[in-house]
Amino acid sequence: MSAQSSNVEGLPRVETYQLPGEEAAASDAILLALVPEVTLSFIMSFLHGFNLAGRPAKACKAFSAASQSNALCQHVLDRDFGQEVLQEAAVQPLRASRESPTPVRCHLQLEDLRLREDCRNEHDGASFQLRSIVKALHQKHNKMPERTFVDIGHLAAAEGRPALLKWVAERCDLNHLDGDLSALMVAAAANHPRTTAAAATVCSLEQQRGGFGTALHQAAYMGAAAAVAELLHALACLHSRNLTYAQTPLHVACSRNHRDVVRLLLQAGSDPSLPDKHGLTAFSIASTMRSTEALVVLQQSQADGEGHR
Repeated sequence: MSAQSSNVEGLPRVETYQLPGEEAAASDAILLALVPEVTLSFIMSFLHGFNLAGRPAKACKAFSAASQSNALCQHVLDRDFGQEVLQEAAVQPLRASRESPTPVRCHLQLEDLRLREDCRNEHDGASFQLRSIVKALHQKHNKMPERTFVDIGHLAAAEGRPALLKWVAERCDLNHLDGDLSALMVAAAANHPRTTAAAATVCSLEQQRGGFGTALHQAAYMGAAAAVAELLHALACLHSRNLTYAQTPLHVACSRNHRDVVRLLLQAGSDPSLPDKHGLTAFSIASTMRSTEALVVLQQSQADGEGHR
């Protein structure tokens, strides 16, 4: 048995011994215990790939072929960057104010990173798209590494890409995409229900964006009924007040004449008798703003005994 000194850079200096049989295996296990877990995981990922594909040269060839597979790349695009079906936008009243909680268009969009349809070969379209997206994100990261994940989070929320949002949520704070603007607010205002549901698990439901209120306030303002349903399922507060007029989401929906949102809020138990800071109830708001459709829903709810329970 002979002693040897081991001094691997970044690891403690240890003494190892050349031992026969089972003793040697035990000594190797002790040495492996000193290697950081992340390093072992990195090494094992390559070993696993080589075991599946064969020797390094063969493995690299197999990986290259897979990267060119349109079907495989399309699967990855759909799984990791897939966009949910767009919901029909609510009709906005003509009296819309100059200020709106609609998020500003994010600087980065996946569609901007893809080759136009008329220039793309049908056999390498998905592969090209996937490589283009990764390349563009990598270049953006090199320019502004501190903003990359935040911008991706904004993109995922604005375009309705729930899988991408879940991925980036593990890498940055999605509550502050731009000041007090959260990914949940962006997704909800854009009426992306699946993305709203995903964002609700990683963002604060009751965070306020200035005078615009919570994500539920903003979805109510936009008439985003599908997103409102997801926020209610996530137990967003029905009676949270915005900072401008101390109004609840029901006040906001009534002021904008969004009957579907009003109906959802009432069914969930929103109280139409609560006054805002000027003493106006949901009925008063609907009457004053001539929100006739919202008023009909309020009256029907009162007759059926819905609302606050």
